[in-house]
Amino acid sequence: MIAHGLKGQVGAIQSIEVFINSLLDTYCSRMVEAGKTTKEMAKIMRNIVGTLGMFEYLAYYILRIPHY
Repeated sequence: MIAHGLKGQVGAIQSIEVFINSLLDTYCSRMVEAGKTTKEMAKIMRNIVGTLGMFEYLAYYILRIPHY
């Protein structure tokens, strides 16, 4: 979303946001249905955000993969 935002691609940002929200809502509801507690869900969400950040750092700064 950040890369598209920097390029002024508002439509792409909105589309990605809808997809991510839908994905996370479905995932979270399935995990809660499976018996995950609020504390476990908080840990899962922190791990998701941390892992995504790690991959962003790896792709853009270590491997220098362009984001265009």
